[in-house]
Amino acid sequence: MTDLESRFRKADQIPVSDRWPEILAREPRSEPEQPGPGRRIVVAAFALVLAVLAVAIAVTALSPAQTGSIATLPTVPPLTGDPVITAEIPIPDGHVGGAGAVGAGSVWVGISPTHGSSPCHVMRIDLATNEVVAEIPFSNLPGPIAATDDAVWIASHGALDRIDPATNRIDASLSLSGRAVSAIAADETAVWAVTIPDSGPHAGEGTLVRVDPAKATITAEIELGSQVNGYHDEVAIGDGAVWVLGVRWNEQQNAERGGDLIRVDPATNAIAARIPVGGFHMVVSATDVWVRFPADGIFESSDESWSWTRVDVATNEPSAPFAVDDDDGLLLVTPHVLWAVGYDEQQNVRATRFDPTTLEVVARSDPIAQVFTGAVIDADSGSIWVTTTTDVVRVDIT
Repeated sequence: MTDLESRFRKADQIPVSDRWPEILAREPRSEPEQPGPGRRIVVAAFALVLAVLAVAIAVTALSPAQTGSIATLPTVPPLTGDPVITAEIPIPDGHVGGAGAVGAGSVWVGISPTHGSSPCHVMRIDLATNEVVAEIPFSNLPGPIAATDDAVWIASHGALDRIDPATNRIDASLSLSGRAVSAIAADETAVWAVTIPDSGPHAGEGTLVRVDPAKATITAEIELGSQVNGYHDEVAIGDGAVWVLGVRWNEQQNAERGGDLIRVDPATNAIAARIPVGGFHMVVSATDVWVRFPADGIFESSDESWSWTRVDVATNEPSAPFAVDDDDGLLLVTPHVLWAVGYDEQQNVRATRFDPTTLEVVARSDPIAQVFTGAVIDADSGSIWVTTTTDVVRVDIT
């Protein structure tokens, strides 16, 4: 199955050998505790149109402390039913929606004009009624969104804004002068934003910024290095760690390269390990992190051969490669089920359920769209929310 990257970011053919045996033989690299917060000036281009942003599911906090333990993954219902389209909420004409986030009983989607002729806003959709209950004006192009029951965080160029779900108003703004955010995750204890330098000696080298959600202030900055550069980054919270993965564009080779899985310890605000997996996408489960990668570590054609590895969170060791039948966008991995949103053989977007033992497709929704810009799953309501170019589509697991 062809994923969205291969539809819009094909690279020239490059003869390369399979790198996985060499990758698997390497040891995860531990790193010493980082010094105090860095001073990186960051910007990243927010891919508005037709960009897939893999979105991590919301997590619940165990402790309000700014250092120490953070959330583990919540208990997830079995979610082994069939996917059924139950609602389609239109996106305003002439606008495009980014990947959404779920929190405070709602789905939150950043809406931007395609030609800059009308204002940006954040659309709030009530989970119980599927109705748009608020449209919060937003002065910048909205980037990645993260949500909890207490706050909704919207990244944009130069700022990180907090929406109060009780009032549907922006009640705090964190200045990131000269910065933008390429990926974001949040729980009750912290907001984690991946930022990338715009210029200067460290351009192209990412920084993970930790934000106090109550004060909207930066409490730590962790340098990530050149493998995370704003091209296609992900950050997720789970299993007592923060996980970061980046994809790099190599202009000289005209190709995309996967990166190490970076594990950050929130107790020390330092990188605990770099796990060499050549990853392009990750999903955090209860016991491991699933990472997707091309066999040779380089995305180069629409018929690329893709595999997965499971990184054990106790040992940081990756498993041998394995295939998931026709998958390009896992959202949720549990012992009971795997869920994904991606393209089928006819290039239609569908929500797909996989058997966790055989890794084969066992159920698919009706076609949702021809193109989508993001998807998020809400385990509590048993719903998947897919943002297309025209609608936000709800798929219920029945």
